[in-house]
Amino acid sequence: AADSEAEIDELHSYVQSRVAARLSARPSATEPLAAGGGLTEAVSAAYERPMHIEVRTGGDILRFAASEKAFEPFRLPFNPDQIVYSGPGPLRIDSVEALKQAVSDYINEWRREPQGILIKDYGMVAAGDSGKKAGTAMSLLLDSAAIAVYSASFGGPLPMSRGLIEFIRDWEVERYRASVAGGG
Repeated sequence: AADSEAEIDELHSYVQSRVAARLSARPSATEPLAAGGGLTEAVSAAYERPMHIEVRTGGDILRFAASEKAFEPFRLPFNPDQIVYSGPGPLRIDSVEALKQAVSDYINEWRREPQGILIKDYGMVAAGDSGKKAGTAMSLLLDSAAIAVYSASFGGPLPMSRGLIEFIRDWEVERYRASVAGGG
């Protein structure tokens, strides 16, 4: 708080500079990738219906997708919106050939389809019944990746607990909110 807009700007700049000085890493850029090699068809087959997808590759996405150990900071969501609009966490696979079984296993574990899929040496796929749902999921997944990267500078990631994730996933208020917004 301050008495003028200029003072608020000055305080904001001060806080930002202090935080920036502590950053050991910043999120790396990702780039959209055209879904090639039958990826849309493979995703649709795994979900057993036509799906819309968005794909990103590069930087942190490829690093998180590289192995189960590298995936760990990105495995679970950091806030309720990520659960509502992009699911209880992304799925990670080593190859597109593993997709159908991995989606089935994910559904058995979480009682919800994955909306984010990290594929080793390829990138991240956001899947949805509409382009809007896929785009919303991708936005939240990219936010989650940024949080995972930034948190490394401040003691490491602290995602939501499984109990909280399940509560939010099953809470009728959040299911309603997702249906109204077209995100879930």
